[in-house]
Amino acid sequence: MLKIFVFYRAYGLYRMASQRQSFKMGEIFDSSMVQIILDTDFIINAAKHKIDIKTELERICDFSFEICILDRTLDELEGKPQAKLAKALIVNFKVIETSRDRPVDDLLVNFKGAIVATQDRELKEKLKKRNIGVITIRQSKFLRFV
Repeated sequence: MLKIFVFYRAYGLYRMASQRQSFKMGEIFDSSMVQIILDTDFIINAAKHKIDIKTELERICDFSFEICILDRTLDELEGKPQAKLAKALIVNFKVIETSRDRPVDDLLVNFKGAIVATQDRELKEKLKKRNIGVITIRQSKFLRFV
């Protein structure tokens, strides 16, 4: 078992935060690139608070990663306030094709070997129960692991 520790910087100080959960090496690091999947609420809040997602993820992640969104997330963005700004923010991210018959939250919970960035409280609880890493926005400025 391997405990995952993440270093992040807040106000110029380095602090160590633990996931406080144990993971088998293969569950998280199946390949050299970890996928970080962004949820709709996360994207909208990042756009609203003018957070540079890529820069913040590079700051908190000491491993190689790939930023992804689900095709259904793009569908959910339609008609939301800040949708135009949010789409401009995610234009260079990889889009993962999924099945159209299941809700997005169920797809995220059942996604293996990825970290999910979300602001949705219920989704965070479901992800924690399944030992899936979660990233949230803190103080409307910073990203952090939960």
